[in-house]
Amino acid sequence: MKKTVFSCLGILLGIVSALLLPNYGLSNEAAAALGILIWAVVWWIAKVIPDYVTALIMAVLLICVSKLRPQTVFSAFSTTSWWLLLTAFALSAGVSSSGLLNRISLHLLKLFPGNFKWQTIGMLAVGCVTAPFIPSLSAKATMMAPLAMAVSRSMGYEPGEKEDKGLFLAMIVGIRNPAPLFISASVLGYALLGFMPEDIQARFTMGRWFLAVLPWFILVSVLNCICIVKMYGPKNEKVHSKEGLVEKLREMGPMSGREKAMLGILLVTMLMWVTESVHHIPAYICAILSLAAMHVFNIMDRNSFRSSVSWDYLVFIGIVLGLSSCFGTLGINDWLVALCGSAVKKLAMSPFLFLLGIGLLTVVSRFVIVSELTYINIFMVFLVPIAIEAGINPWAAAITVYFFVTPWFFLYQNPVYMAGYYAVDGAMINEGEGAKYCFVYILICGLSLLAVLPLWNGAGILYL
Repeated sequence: MKKTVFSCLGILLGIVSALLLPNYGLSNEAAAALGILIWAVVWWIAKVIPDYVTALIMAVLLICVSKLRPQTVFSAFSTTSWWLLLTAFALSAGVSSSGLLNRISLHLLKLFPGNFKWQTIGMLAVGCVTAPFIPSLSAKATMMAPLAMAVSRSMGYEPGEKEDKGLFLAMIVGIRNPAPLFISASVLGYALLGFMPEDIQARFTMGRWFLAVLPWFILVSVLNCICIVKMYGPKNEKVHSKEGLVEKLREMGPMSGREKAMLGILLVTMLMWVTESVHHIPAYICAILSLAAMHVFNIMDRNSFRSSVSWDYLVFIGIVLGLSSCFGTLGINDWLVALCGSAVKKLAMSPFLFLLGIGLLTVVSRFVIVSELTYINIFMVFLVPIAIEAGINPWAAAITVYFFVTPWFFLYQNPVYMAGYYAVDGAMINEGEGAKYCFVYILICGLSLLAVLPLWNGAGILYL
């Protein structure tokens, strides 16, 4: 019944929008394109059919109704961002299937003393070190949550105790915090990069992106660590044994040949990405070579390449990224900027207010638009031209969206939190406790953003 209602509602809103918008200065083709997008958004929110199927239907309608050329609608499939995303999924599959991520995580946690404070720091460190290797945060949460529970049980914490909840939150925050730091840490990074104008993409190499986000990451990590230890740590605690971690490593045995090969490929790829400004080999070329190397060293074969890459995501992202070209061709971007320009310019007089407003809008919108990827792909189509018109670097606006796009007030909002929650059958934390800490996390994100804005301004990042 719900799907039937939203199916009809989406179609109705799309038709009404297409009929009314020409009265406000849009051409019939442009109004039809916005009507098609409104219909698609409603269907995406309600999950009437799979996201990528709705996107495919949208592409057909844009060609047939809005008279756009297929080269325009499918333009994103020829961009470097799409190819980066494809190879990122393959790298993720290789690291997961080889067992390398699990081994790295166990070794890192073994380095830290066996008390709550240091294991909290260990969880944050594991998330940071493993961040560039797997672009699926949900996959990392699925693997890391059982590890967090094993650490908690080895330290004698019972299910649902405050220390148990704290280690779970440290695991989630450890996965989430570094995501904006590395383009390769999440599919969201590649999606955001794809919306940037070419000159902005050229400026923000892997290395510069990393350096720009680093101050925010340090602040957010330190403040979250302090809050988790203060809110969930025991007052007096002895150092516990780490025998459970040692036993898991013993069971894994020595590194296999596949793990060693995968580690070598990752290290070379990361080095090439970070030094792009020196050798000038584009990141997507390095990533494609890494994909080829995984096949050469038998880390991936034809069947695993077919099954491990999220082809539905790639189709969905490619079509939605193409909306930017479609809207530019139809003049929708210029219309929107003219419509909102004066109000945005007033906000843009204070970049603090402008970016915090974007962050607040993102948090509120995510109660309705369940998919963070869907939200980014819809919102960035409009945000980039508005930011440019206001004289604000669209990268600063985009990264602000990234900072705030993953609240977990409710399970349905956050696939990463949900993956970790169900990976341990909800044994470590309840939904209410998670929602309570989400308020703290959002506040920390906002305060950290305010703190780094002067640095961005001094570094020439804040304005165009």
